[in-house]
Amino acid sequence: MKKLSFKVRLSTIFGILIALSMVALISIVLLVGMITDDVIILKNPSIVTIILSWLVLVAIASIYIAKNMTAPFKQVLKGIEAIESGNLNYTIEVNKKDEIGKVAQSFNLMAQSLKNTHHEIERQHLEMLQKNIELQENNLELEASYGQLQAAMDQLKEAEDKYHALVENIPDILCAFDHNEKIIFVNDMVYKILGYQKKEVIGCDITKFIDADSNQVYTLLQDIQQQLAQCSFVPMEIQFTKKDGECILTECKFTQYVFQGNILGTQVVIRDVTQKKFMEGEILKRNKEIAMIHSLSKSLNSTIELDKVLYTIGTEISEQLGACMTLVRLLDESGKNLKVRAFAGSYFKETCPKQMFPVIDIYQDKMGKALLNNQIIHTNEIQKNWFVYEDNQYKKTEEKINDLLFLPLTNKRKKLGVIVIGTNRKMNDAEVSFMHSISNNASVAIDNAMMYHNAKEYFVKTIDALIAAVEAKDKYTQGHSQRVARYGVQIATQLNLEAQQVEQIKVAGILHDIGKIGISDNILLKKDPLTVEEYREIQEHPNISKKILAPVGLSNTIIDAITFHHERIDGKGYPNTLKGDASGIHAQIIAVADAFDAMTSTRPYRKALSPEEAMEELIKNKEMQFKGEVVDAMVEIFANKREFIDTIMLYEENEIES
Repeated sequence: MKKLSFKVRLSTIFGILIALSMVALISIVLLVGMITDDVIILKNPSIVTIILSWLVLVAIASIYIAKNMTAPFKQVLKGIEAIESGNLNYTIEVNKKDEIGKVAQSFNLMAQSLKNTHHEIERQHLEMLQKNIELQENNLELEASYGQLQAAMDQLKEAEDKYHALVENIPDILCAFDHNEKIIFVNDMVYKILGYQKKEVIGCDITKFIDADSNQVYTLLQDIQQQLAQCSFVPMEIQFTKKDGECILTECKFTQYVFQGNILGTQVVIRDVTQKKFMEGEILKRNKEIAMIHSLSKSLNSTIELDKVLYTIGTEISEQLGACMTLVRLLDESGKNLKVRAFAGSYFKETCPKQMFPVIDIYQDKMGKALLNNQIIHTNEIQKNWFVYEDNQYKKTEEKINDLLFLPLTNKRKKLGVIVIGTNRKMNDAEVSFMHSISNNASVAIDNAMMYHNAKEYFVKTIDALIAAVEAKDKYTQGHSQRVARYGVQIATQLNLEAQQVEQIKVAGILHDIGKIGISDNILLKKDPLTVEEYREIQEHPNISKKILAPVGLSNTIIDAITFHHERIDGKGYPNTLKGDASGIHAQIIAVADAFDAMTSTRPYRKALSPEEAMEELIKNKEMQFKGEVVDAMVEIFANKREFIDTIMLYEENEIES
């Protein structure tokens, strides 16, 4: 049942009160009438009017009272409706201090409270909205961070996978051991390198796998720890023992094993370098061999003289191979015997003569077999006919020859000789093979030197024939050219000129007067003083020498020395009146040697001067006719007459022997 409104209920109450008043009034009238027994009063219009008026007044009063009493409630109801519609600023005017006024005040307080609450709710709502926005932003950031974190975790996992793959797949052993040398980690390469499974290694002492006694290993590890306290890593070469007992050489790099700032032990990367070291050794050997070949080639290229070539071969092999004996034997003119031409090594004394070596018949000796069959013979059997058989008896054990190598010397199917190498140790196959290469190079050098030697002999014989033809015209000049050459060689040696320059001066000295073959005998053999025209003809002999020798192929140095040997320092010489050093040191040496021999030789027009007088003339003409440096060298040579004479005699002996 629908509940009646407040206004209807209030009007009903007033109606009931009016009705009760009227009942009370009528009851009083009736009561009075009963008492008086007079009912006429009811018929009295005035009384009825009064009653009706009363009723109207009561009704009006009731309506007024009801209206006045319901007005505040209407305002409250209106205020509630206003508040319900959202108007929180609505207030009720309070004019009374009774209960209705209190109700109005309570409503106003309630409305104000609602307003404040609404404002607070709005503020909180705004704050919540702001926080929600921030929360959403944070959520987005969190989602982004989570994404980044996830990506970082994925990258970390990928990095861990890669690191794990790297650790497991690097070609080296990665090992970590604690302070007690117990292995706490090792990768799979321990199986490939040492032959152990990981489970066989983890927990074991690392010293178990190092190829050394316990004291050495302990000292080694102590040294490593001391070095790690000073530097970040320690490199070291260590030998490890494989499971099968084989030893390998490794390169190790030790570092401290640190986790979260704490040193937990030591980690080491172990790399097997056995093959690498072997290859390095082979490379060093090859480099040494190449260096030896280069050194030998350089030495051989520095000379073409046969004796020097042979000496160089013997010396280089002994020094480079460490051989205590090296012999170079060449075939003699018969082609049947091997003679020692050079020897080197600690086995010999410096004064050891070639005559101590017996001649070897190639058809009855193992050395000859090597040459005849063109094969290398490597043996430790020493035959009785070899000098080392007897000589070994006087040597200490470590100095005795125990191993011999015979290397044939052949070039273009031409048999030259044999290189004999003796050592107090056994030569390995690599050394034998290398010596074979050396012998091939030596064969070429020896063959070239022999051809040069033969060509030189033919050249010298040809020159001797020309000089003989010149000197045959005048008995007084016989031997002059040879003596000039010898003096020139002595002067050049005293001046420390190179061997090639000395050889050039020797040739120039022999040929310096070859041009006189084109001068008339009447002028050359004339005893009276020469006329101006005759002297001018004599002055042409250097130019004639140049014309004769130019087609022969001699060097410009030799040709110039011959052409300018009559030039003077003061420019008064001939044929080109060169001054100072323009003629060159070779011509200046020939000039002094020629003048000295001319002054000490008898001529048709004068007697010979003594060597002392000739030396005084040379000194007197220093820096005018002759170069002072050359004259001083001649003075030094002549200062010891005995040595000077012995040197000349030795030169003559060598010329005869060659």
